[in-house]
Amino acid sequence: MKKTLLLLLLCACTVLMASCNKAPVDETLPEGCLRAENDATDFNFCYPNTWTVDRNDGMISIKTNVGKSGTLAYATVSVQAYTMEDSTMSAGNFWDAHKADLEDLYGEKLVIEKEKEETELAGNIAARAKYSIKLSDMTYVFEQIICVRYGVAYMITLTAPEGTYETAAPGLETVMTYFVFE
Repeated sequence: MKKTLLLLLLCACTVLMASCNKAPVDETLPEGCLRAENDATDFNFCYPNTWTVDRNDGMISIKTNVGKSGTLAYATVSVQAYTMEDSTMSAGNFWDAHKADLEDLYGEKLVIEKEKEETELAGNIAARAKYSIKLSDMTYVFEQIICVRYGVAYMITLTAPEGTYETAAPGLETVMTYFVFE
């Protein structure tokens, strides 16, 4: 009787310990996609298999070559999370603060195409912005999705050389479509 009780207690502890791990990720991937994830983040996402993981630590970044005629020109999509000092800040307010930083840093080199367009990320309200910055002789297009959840701002950023944005944009849409908070 004591052995049975001890065995049941051991089984219950094992189940409890196993349930403390992250929720299992659905291993079914959309056709033509791979999954980006790591233990340092509380999110994962699928991305086109024509892209490669560029960085995978506290930030996850993917890239693809959008160059023409054998030249290298990379577009990237990065996902970063920031713990906010003001946990009541909305995605739109976070964009306003980020925009002010961009204006201070780049001045007239910054051209904003759209800002604070409401969208969703994994069922959460998010803000979307698109802008370009001219650096030296190159102009880069950025599209950002900002989502605030539990006092953390998540920023997904597409960066592409001007003229390659349309080629790279579907990669951003795939990341957004298959983005999961754990």
